[in-house]
Amino acid sequence: MLQKRRESRWAVFIIGLVLINFPLLSIFNKSEFIFGVPLTYFYLFSLWMSMIIFTYIMTLKQK
Repeated sequence: MLQKRRESRWAVFIIGLVLINFPLLSIFNKSEFIFGVPLTYFYLFSLWMSMIIFTYIMTLKQK
């Protein structure tokens, strides 16, 4: 069980690295705004927030 949790944490980490890497980041590098925030910043912060939420959910399942 512990091994599966570790693997899922690594999966979140690797998926996060892939989503922050250049090819996908360049897709959102436009001069458009969402709620007054540039699209690149909105993408990065929403990705960051979702990674924190997924990690939190995984830690809740440990208890």
